[in-house]
Amino acid sequence: MAQARFSIREAVAEGFAFWRTHWRKAVGPLAVAALASSFAATGQPTLVVIGAAGEFLALLMAHAVYYRIALADMGAESASVNRPLGFQWGALEGRLFLVNLLIGVVFMVMMIVATFLLFVLIAAVSDGAPPAGAQTLPELYAALGSQARIVLTIGMVVILASMLLIWARFSMAAPMTAARNGVNVFSSLPLTRGSALRLAAVWLVVRAPVFLLLVLAQQFGVLVGDPATGMLATLAVGLIGVFFIQPILVGAMAHIYRRLGAGGVV
Repeated sequence: MAQARFSIREAVAEGFAFWRTHWRKAVGPLAVAALASSFAATGQPTLVVIGAAGEFLALLMAHAVYYRIALADMGAESASVNRPLGFQWGALEGRLFLVNLLIGVVFMVMMIVATFLLFVLIAAVSDGAPPAGAQTLPELYAALGSQARIVLTIGMVVILASMLLIWARFSMAAPMTAARNGVNVFSSLPLTRGSALRLAAVWLVVRAPVFLLLVLAQQFGVLVGDPATGMLATLAVGLIGVFFIQPILVGAMAHIYRRLGAGGVV
């Protein structure tokens, strides 16, 4: 059976169109997610964990709001379930929680295996001598020899690329779960077969503007000679970016789900 296709440009355009019309429908959870994400800047483990949990749950609510709207004609729950500002917890939120939990387990296993293999390679080129006292990635990099640094750099690039491709392979799990009113994780994989690179490209295109602004904000702090100013600018860009990235990405994924599902590959 032929695999359906989609255009990256069309998917991103559909995401922007969805954002223009519907981003306010989940402004409450997005605001909470933006605020919770700022907790990471404190550096305090307890606040970082609380912020990560709050951001995760808030984004679940926001995504559920958007998927109810975007896939209403494909079997998703009625948008009447959505509450003012987007604060609600219904059946779809619960299913999306399970979907993300299962995908998180896949990522965790992948990270454990990849990290183990990377350190085996680093130990091999370092004559088995582990870096002493390295607590962070920059410290580890500084403690390594030239060959080990090359291995670490290449390994990190491979791991990040692999994570993006794994996300792409599972990217239809959320829209499929919303449209079919069931938990669909591994059953969504046939939809993304042969489309992982284009799905990854959509993710990069949607997030690229905010990423570039974050880099510019960091450099601004360097130029003015005030790291605190750069940190505040970076934080502001990140907070504002949430209100753009999430609805655009959901709109794009809903559009892609329609196209890939149209090919009958289920």
